[in-house]
Amino acid sequence: MATRSRGIAFVAIVWSLGVAHPDQGVLAEPAALTLCVRVDDRAAVPDDVLTSAKTVATRIYAKIDVRLVWAVGTTTHGKSDACHGRDAAPSLRMIIVPHGQAEHLDADSKKLGLAAGSEGQHGTVAYVFYDRVRNLSVRYEQHGRGGVLGHVMAHEIGHLLLPYGTHSETGLMRADWSHDDLEHAAHGTLLFTSDEAALIQKKLEK
Repeated sequence: MATRSRGIAFVAIVWSLGVAHPDQGVLAEPAALTLCVRVDDRAAVPDDVLTSAKTVATRIYAKIDVRLVWAVGTTTHGKSDACHGRDAAPSLRMIIVPHGQAEHLDADSKKLGLAAGSEGQHGTVAYVFYDRVRNLSVRYEQHGRGGVLGHVMAHEIGHLLLPYGTHSETGLMRADWSHDDLEHAAHGTLLFTSDEAALIQKKLEK
């Protein structure tokens, strides 16, 4: 059975995280590489919150020339977009876990999400614990509730693309986000390092 990588945790701080509004667009230029992310929303996240979160995550990956394509649920036959067909992009699954179910996946109450996988095999499924993300968002976001969710989604997708257990000392892939990290997030600068970007691009080029 596959083990799980270390999930992201939150270090208690006081900071207001800015959120990109959905109507601002998500990607100005087509990116060189494409990744399909299938979202299984079991927590009934409000549409505007999930749209905002996808916008945030999409922009983070656009910074490293990776285009995120979002799909809902399981594969639908007969489609010809980037998530389907002979030339479909690599596909990962993001499960948004509802209140009370995170404990069945991980005992650490501070984690906001986790990604499945082991040292011998990359996983393809990531989890976000929505009740924890929502509580954090209510406390620290001034302009909406999609910013924290979008960054957590981007972080956990990163775990599925990077070597098992990867965490960095700076940037998006830090294990514990601090005051400074959320300040960078508020300004759109909580991102992958250049080394992480290169590893993700190499993974998607295969």
